[in-house]
Amino acid sequence: MGHGLHKVAFKLRGYDLHDSAFAYVIKGEKVEGKTVPKTNRNLPHHDKTGKVDLPHLRNAMARCAHTNLSKEQQKEAHDHLLRHYKEIGMAHPPCSVPGCRGTTIPKEEKKSLLEDWQSFRTWQEALFKARGKRIPTV
Repeated sequence: MGHGLHKVAFKLRGYDLHDSAFAYVIKGEKVEGKTVPKTNRNLPHHDKTGKVDLPHLRNAMARCAHTNLSKEQQKEAHDHLLRHYKEIGMAHPPCSVPGCRGTTIPKEEKKSLLEDWQSFRTWQEALFKARGKRIPTV
């Protein structure tokens, strides 16, 4: 497929994420700074701005062992995703990727459900006051 067709395909599919938005990119031809074919770009987990997208991060981690990548490539992608999990403070149970032991959140960093509820309630009250609305009672 020529360069012109790849450019059209990127625009038609809205396929405009940068290579860094993916956990693993197999080396290939670059068109407009993006690797082609798109099947070389695996496990997207960042948005267009470069921020980690939590639903896509979870999905990428769940699909990591089920890709067509080699075991070494899967491990590399998994380690990349696991770094994001640790940065965010999310736990990850052991999975089928070779060498995965999972992660846990240190006890002192965990919030109780009550703390989470109190934080939410404080935020909710501030929002309702700012909008001049009555605060709902539970």
